Amino acid sequence: DTTCALQGFFFQLGLCGSSIYISMLVCYYFLKIVSLWDEQRIKKVGLYFHLFPWIIALSTAIAGLKLKLYNPRTRGYLCWIEEYPPYCTNSLSCERGDNANNFRWSFLYGFVVVTFLWLSVAMTVICLKVYKYDINQTNSRQITSQTVQYVMAFTIPWIFNLVLSYIDEKEYFLSSYDSSDTITAISIVDAIIFPLQGLFNALVYMRPRYYKMKSKHPDLSFIELLKKVIWKQKVSGQPSMTTFEFDVAVSDDFNNQTGIGESNPFASNEEKCVSQDAEILK
Repeated sequence: DTTCALQGFFFQLGLCGSSIYISMLVCYYFLKIVSLWDEQRIKKVGLYFHLFPWIIALSTAIAGLKLKLYNPRTRGYLCWIEEYPPYCTNSLSCERGDNANNFRWSFLYGFVVVTFLWLSVAMTVICLKVYKYDINQTNSRQITSQTVQYVMAFTIPWIFNLVLSYIDEKEYFLSSYDSSDTITAISIVDAIIFPLQGLFNALVYMRPRYYKMKSKHPDLSFIELLKKVIWKQKVSGQPSMTTFEFDVAVSDDFNNQTGIGESNPFASNEEKCVSQDAEILK
């Protein structure tokens, strides 16, 4: 019981915290690009970007311990918020984890849905903001593609988990044995894909840098380019750029291509800010 409770505690802490952290990251993008906040102004609220996820995640994780919600999942591959024995709610004979489905939605799934909605809305507004000042639309398409991939990287790992939660809530597993193979298949896919959310985010983050490096060094193989992107090693005898230097270089390209920002002396301050700040998404 203790081992299961600890696994459930850290599972809840990590998933809830990471979901809310994504919302905070989107807030940063939104304030930086759409609301045109400078770094000094953002630093004043930066502490809350860290405190809010930790407070919510720790509160829900500790509450799960106090309420004895952490039990072996019905699917059997981890411990989290679950009623025990399985499907005991209707018989009112639960030893632990009564009303587990309601707690799953209150402690985690609700935050995931809110994060998805906020992520979709905020990224749409950001794309429209950049589109407004992009003369040739090339960079708007690139940034739109990048934002869509960020949304997908967050959403896809959660789909199968939410489907399984709905199946458990409706007790399809008990009412229709013919569907047991399908449910098992969904469980296997969920067990494989769900832990890969961090990898998906990393791939989306590195994709623009990979293509930028590839355009400069077309002679390098995929593995060599990937090594340069990840470890920032030397290329063709030249020292590698730091992440900051790389973003500055990309920002210069963006300004030169669009005609806004510092390369355009007639650009407004708002245009300059949007053109520069949009590069944090590329």
